[in-house]
Amino acid sequence: MEEKAYDLQLIDRLLPVVGQLENYFAQMNQLKQQNETLLANSERVMANRRMAVKLPFYFVMGAISIFMLVPLATHSLLSILFGVAMFFGGRFLYDRLVQPRLDAIAVHPNVLRQMEENNTAIKEIDNQAGTFYLQNADLLRQFPEDYQYTEALSFIRKTLQNRRADSLKEAINLYEDVLYRRNMSFEMERQHQEQIAYLKTIQAETTRAANNAGSAAFWGALDFLSNT
Repeated sequence: MEEKAYDLQLIDRLLPVVGQLENYFAQMNQLKQQNETLLANSERVMANRRMAVKLPFYFVMGAISIFMLVPLATHSLLSILFGVAMFFGGRFLYDRLVQPRLDAIAVHPNVLRQMEENNTAIKEIDNQAGTFYLQNADLLRQFPEDYQYTEALSFIRKTLQNRRADSLKEAINLYEDVLYRRNMSFEMERQHQEQIAYLKTIQAETTRAANNAGSAAFWGALDFLSNT
């Protein structure tokens, strides 16, 4: 009973901490998705703009060529050769001069600026998450890493509280059974695994920084995370 009470108290302390880490992760994920959407939309718009330049250019060059070639009876050989040269010369100029310039601005400057702002925000949130994790590292180490997300903690807490399990191990096994029967969607599982991998990365960085810092482990790790 004492062990169960300890586990319940531990989960109660963990829930707000894990919730905050999930919030950091969700904010970063949202900004990353924003960048992907901005980039995709910008590339589509710029591709349409390139086509809007290319088609009239080819149309004009083609019209000039047709004018020089048709009707053949009214034009000299020189004019025919000139028309052919205009068409292929125009294509050459477009491919060598116009197309590279259009490709160089594949992403609109405003989109690039917004993406840079998002990347700056992602880095700031990542630093905040690292600092927050470091402050709660001792607490987080007391619970299995693979179940450090709100859904798992809430289920395990409820299972222990309702006496469906007598120990943390039994509660975790019940949760695994629920996941198996429910056949959790791939997307949810992917997000959980990404979050767990992210937390493990922070923990690895924290441990490495602590080993290098010696007696000043905490402040050394904090400085490391804030400068990454």
